[in-house]
Amino acid sequence: MELLHMTIGELLHDTARRFPHAPALLLPDDDSPVSWRELDCTCDSLAKGLLKLGLSHGERLAIRARNRREWVEIFLAAARIGLVAVPLNTGLLPGELKILLDVVQPAALVFAGDEDDAVTQAVREERLLGAPSILLDATGSGERSLAEVKALGAAADNHAQLERAMERTTAEDVAVIMFTSGSTGEPKGVMLRHLSVVNNALDAGRILQMGPEDRLCLPVPFFHCFGLTMGILLCVGTGAALAPLRRFRAADTLRMVKQYRCTLLHGVPTMFQRLLTQEGFDRADMVSLRSGIIAGAPVDGSLIDEIMANMHMRGVVVSFGLTESSPACTMTLPDDTPEIRRHSIGRPLPHVEMRVCHPCTGIPCATGECGELQTRGYHVMKGYWGRPDLTAETVDSDGWLHTGDLGLVDEEGCYHFIDRLKDIIIRGGENVSAQEVENAIRECDDVEDACVMGVPDKYYGEEVAAMVWLREDSFLTEEQLRAFLSTRLARYKIPKFLYFCGECPLLENGKVKRSAVREKLLNLINRLRRGVGTVH
Repeated sequence: MELLHMTIGELLHDTARRFPHAPALLLPDDDSPVSWRELDCTCDSLAKGLLKLGLSHGERLAIRARNRREWVEIFLAAARIGLVAVPLNTGLLPGELKILLDVVQPAALVFAGDEDDAVTQAVREERLLGAPSILLDATGSGERSLAEVKALGAAADNHAQLERAMERTTAEDVAVIMFTSGSTGEPKGVMLRHLSVVNNALDAGRILQMGPEDRLCLPVPFFHCFGLTMGILLCVGTGAALAPLRRFRAADTLRMVKQYRCTLLHGVPTMFQRLLTQEGFDRADMVSLRSGIIAGAPVDGSLIDEIMANMHMRGVVVSFGLTESSPACTMTLPDDTPEIRRHSIGRPLPHVEMRVCHPCTGIPCATGECGELQTRGYHVMKGYWGRPDLTAETVDSDGWLHTGDLGLVDEEGCYHFIDRLKDIIIRGGENVSAQEVENAIRECDDVEDACVMGVPDKYYGEEVAAMVWLREDSFLTEEQLRAFLSTRLARYKIPKFLYFCGECPLLENGKVKRSAVREKLLNLINRLRRGVGTVH
């Protein structure tokens, strides 16, 4: 199949034309499904409303909310007229979000007003953004709701303006900026084109053999590339119905699968582990399931066996990728042998190149030899927003994206993930920069230095762990440090394991020697798990 030079708006129009009455969205709080024709018409009204508000091609529209119908509508409407969506992680604190908003300078911020949290309060007090805010639900005094934007568009006589905006939007335009934690601790805004995310979703849909008769249960958040490309756009491209959960809860996921007779289920390894150990799992009705994607973190082969044997997902596939690659680079096939799915990350998607190179010399590695995984093709990001220097460090002059991951390719052409070169911890599918956490800990006046790393965990894949060296005569407690960090870091970034050291004998050139610290920290945590010793 050739690459489709199509925008997200054109893809939605085409699907609504081909499957007008097929269900597009299945929502537990709605009595009837939303059809593709209804979704297409709603997006037209919203797009016209956004134009009436003065938003124009290339401007950024930030979205901060959990999975819900309105998230899908505003994202697709924005893409239709060339606005650049900026999904925001709902777990971030106001200070963390303000950094991202200051970077992209959005023309408007869309958020959920029914979530009583510090971020919502900060938005309402205009401490995060000077630009207009649009609420996805009921409004307070002086606030604009999505329903009002929709009504404004429905009543507006600006269809010609909508047509011009759609004609101006091309497949080469940036559709979305997704922030990812960098190894430097600095968040980076990944610019992904319409061409990239549309074709990545379509290729996945072909591999999964999806069509309008399918129903996808999606507990993965839309603000991750997994949820956006392999959730929203996968369904837009195939006509399958999307059944999203607001947040992942194992019991709710099992109920959703049963309620809508879902045929596919996506998730990160942690989610599948929670499902398999959920109370009442043996009585859950999952006979409708046949396939789905497991991605976002390294996958243990035994987990694949359990999913295939106990969840009826004989066609489950493993995918490897990163935000910078839209996200999928490789994928196993539903009819691959269990051996391939247990131990590899599959083969490259169509139109995607993969290679393994020595991380220092850049020389291609022989078959079976470990090196850095690199990829090239339509799926590679346009770059990091406002950071051509960081872009040049990640994508070389020949267009190869350096993933920062170690792997190899076997004689059958299947790729294997081995480890990470970059200092990123993946906790339950969330990327955590070790340096960002270290920097936050060092901001505490009582701290001399810190070393943060990921340690293996049964459910989350990795947990954040830290060794902390206190200043002389400090009496800082674990509770005090955790309270300090809670004002600076999202909850999932705060170390589960904190080990306080009285002295710092592991220095190398004035810095903590990470390899020695890692060995000591792992020994301490393993002793704790065996009930021997303490880790504070």
